[in-house]
Amino acid sequence: MLKDSRQYAIYSLGNLVNLVVGYLLLFLLANNLSKAEYAQYGLISTVMSLFIILLNFGARDACFKYASKSDTENLSGVLSSYAIYMAAILLCALLTSSWLLVWGLALISYIFLNTINLLGAISRGFKNYTVDAAALPLHRVLLIILVFIFIKTGLSLQLVYVSMGVSGFVVTLVFISSQKIRRLFAGFKNYSLPFANRSLQRFFLLEFSIIAYSKVDVLMLGWLDVPSNRFAEYFFSVQLYEAAILLLAPIGYFYFNRLNEATKHERSSYYIISMLLIVLAGILIWWFVGPIILSQFFPLYKESHLLTTALFCNLSMVAVTLFSCHWMIANNKELSYAINCLIALCVTLISSPLFISWLGVWGGVLTKSVAELAIILMLIRQRVIYRTERKVAKRD
Repeated sequence: MLKDSRQYAIYSLGNLVNLVVGYLLLFLLANNLSKAEYAQYGLISTVMSLFIILLNFGARDACFKYASKSDTENLSGVLSSYAIYMAAILLCALLTSSWLLVWGLALISYIFLNTINLLGAISRGFKNYTVDAAALPLHRVLLIILVFIFIKTGLSLQLVYVSMGVSGFVVTLVFISSQKIRRLFAGFKNYSLPFANRSLQRFFLLEFSIIAYSKVDVLMLGWLDVPSNRFAEYFFSVQLYEAAILLLAPIGYFYFNRLNEATKHERSSYYIISMLLIVLAGILIWWFVGPIILSQFFPLYKESHLLTTALFCNLSMVAVTLFSCHWMIANNKELSYAINCLIALCVTLISSPLFISWLGVWGGVLTKSVAELAIILMLIRQRVIYRTERKVAKRD
């Protein structure tokens, strides 16, 4: 447990740096783009994050699992297939840029970002937490430098995505230069289309369902034509919310790697309690310090304090679903968890138009709460069924 604490401290330091750099990037974008431009940035980024999941086809989570289990054969095959497949998609994105400039540039930038996340997942699975923790901060530092340069000449959405693409390309090259990563590429002989790989089919369904249900609120706000200033404020709050999840994630990663060690008898209570205490402390700190931070650094978004606080209250449910997800992946139950997320997606698709039409951006907050609650209820149901089956099996 002490070893985990040290590893968590190292990894959390990297995530804390990523968080600080992320807030600096948020500061630059939020104060140098108009609210209308920032709202458009939020909508495009949300659509791209969903679209790239379709193209990724579950490769990131599959690589994390195989690396954690030291299954280099499957890992090498997935990585080689991903590289060739994504190179073809990158070519399509370059062609798209000549037709729809902003959308094409956004797709290129998200391809590189997704690749960084995939290679980071491999490092994380191999317990090389330092490399994983350094990847996104490096990407964002380069991005901030480029954005700062462009601010001098007049920042625009096109230049934001150009900066994202260039920084993503550089960090991807740094990752690929690693000898350990290069050895994993099996070459063309092990290539297969992602949708022909049964293992990736499960991971795709899992990854898509998780991302989809968590992004429905933003898409619905855009679809229902919520005023751009309110949309921008909500997306700003979501950025802070997702940054908080990023800070919590290392506990879940350590838990997953411990599950995949030889004993596989790791109890989750220590990790869950740790995360819940961090969530509670974070909410209390934000409640008192948040208004000061917003007034000093984000004056255009100082009205977002209550929205952000409400979103942070969902983190306690996120903690439970996060650990459940890692446990089910470690026990080859990806499909079951994906079905839970798909049910949550259906619930949010039905409820979000009603909530948002009635409450505006607060309907988005309620949508996220309903989604997380739906998953927890499904997990409780599965737990009851599992225990009942075990009791019956013991009697027999």
